[in-house]
Amino acid sequence: MTAARVSRLVSLVVLLVGAVGASVVGTAATVAAQTAPTTPPTYWTVTESGGVHGFGAAPAFPGAVPAHTTIVAMAATPTGKGYWLVSSGGGIFTFGDAGYFGSTGGVRLAKPIVGMAPTSSGLGYWLVAADGGIFTFGDASYLGSAGGSRPAPEIVGMTPTPTGLGYWLLSRTGGIYTFGDAPYRGAGGISGGHHAVAMAATHSLDPFTPGTTGADISWPQCGHPFPAAPTGPAIVGVTGGKAFTENPCVAAEAAWARTGTMALYMNVNSPSVNHPENGATGPAGTCADGDSQCHAYNYGYNDALAAYSYAASVGVQAPMWWLDVEGPAGSTRNLWSTDVPANGRLVAGAIAALTAQGVEVGVYSTPLQWGRIAGTYAPAVPSWQAGARDAASAATYCSPDKAFTAGPIWLVQFAPSPFDNDYAC
Repeated sequence: MTAARVSRLVSLVVLLVGAVGASVVGTAATVAAQTAPTTPPTYWTVTESGGVHGFGAAPAFPGAVPAHTTIVAMAATPTGKGYWLVSSGGGIFTFGDAGYFGSTGGVRLAKPIVGMAPTSSGLGYWLVAADGGIFTFGDASYLGSAGGSRPAPEIVGMTPTPTGLGYWLLSRTGGIYTFGDAPYRGAGGISGGHHAVAMAATHSLDPFTPGTTGADISWPQCGHPFPAAPTGPAIVGVTGGKAFTENPCVAAEAAWARTGTMALYMNVNSPSVNHPENGATGPAGTCADGDSQCHAYNYGYNDALAAYSYAASVGVQAPMWWLDVEGPAGSTRNLWSTDVPANGRLVAGAIAALTAQGVEVGVYSTPLQWGRIAGTYAPAVPSWQAGARDAASAATYCSPDKAFTAGPIWLVQFAPSPFDNDYAC
């Protein structure tokens, strides 16, 4: 097993120390450092008095925090062109393109604020207090808190899930509290007078060997010859072209894929296309008439569970799943609603359902189609780009400026001959 390809499941990284340093209280990394391995890592650090220091290509932004303010955390915006600082009283200080969506600066708090996390859109954030209380601003959803727990926790930090529909809280003793779609992966392990001070969530590394090529096949290949046995990416469709359908050849195609790096993909689309009733109830609750976002989230979640269950029922499993987000002939007509926020919620629901099964999730689309369908929604998952002419041009599609999610580009699909081919970035 190589050092570059090791982990598949979501894991939590907890920092344990015996004595906490007195000055540096937080860091934030730019998006470039997260999405482009060839780009020099860049980051900021902040001191408790609000002094910010940039390293690498991290830009400097004008502004300062008031005197006698105690900063406890910072977070970067999704673009990497700004950041927030938060004080122990919950005051929010914005720099660069970071937006102000409210604070607890004028609220009498039972316990001080100890951490914050932005939403994936950058249009909101959560604050967490030492007693586990959660405060939401902008588009951050309230998904529960550890406030009122017995014994009372001493929370030291938080981190959101990739979908932005859940978060973990960490206590000083190493306890983990999960909310929304945040899975529980374990806790504790602290001894010898140490205590936890921070946490971060990490995802599996890219399983595809850079520079290799392969193919993807699905229901159109049923009854026809498959490509040559793959040695690179080998992606198999589980569904039959639309949500809540099945590819009858998935088991045979999965057997073909096992000589390469196998992954699975499934189709997603708006509830209006087929079986709209499948979005009436689900993890978002029982939806009221006209509540398109509730209906969409349930529909995406239930569609992903149905696809995962079907694959498992025929003995097909893979650590990586892709969501096929596209419209016919490059348009969004028929497959997707004009309600762009609801479309984004549908994709988020599907991501949450598959993540809960312990698999890595990515999105297949093009920047044009993604913008039409999901707008500015940018989940922190990898992307599989479509549209390259050949393997040579496919390599240029790996550039971060072509990304439509907040994650890295892992695959690029290029012109069929006679199959859809794929290049690993």
